[in-house]
Amino acid sequence: MYRKVGVETGDRVRVEMRKLDDTRPQELEELLKSNSKAQSAWNALSAGDRRDFVLFVAAAKKSETRMRQARRLLNH
Repeated sequence: MYRKVGVETGDRVRVEMRKLDDTRPQELEELLKSNSKAQSAWNALSAGDRRDFVLFVAAAKKSETRMRQARRLLNH
């Protein structure tokens, strides 16, 4: 990896870390608003699990895929 960014062992580098955006995808919001069982399942998740869930669903390129993943993960 270091070769790809043009540094060598011992070189000084600056590392910047940013918090990932954990905004819920629209499809997930719609599912949670329209389905009380899905909302209950969401509420039962820990904060870390919710963050992972959002990142997984948001990674899908198509809206249909995001909705399918959200439903599958919340069992609805």
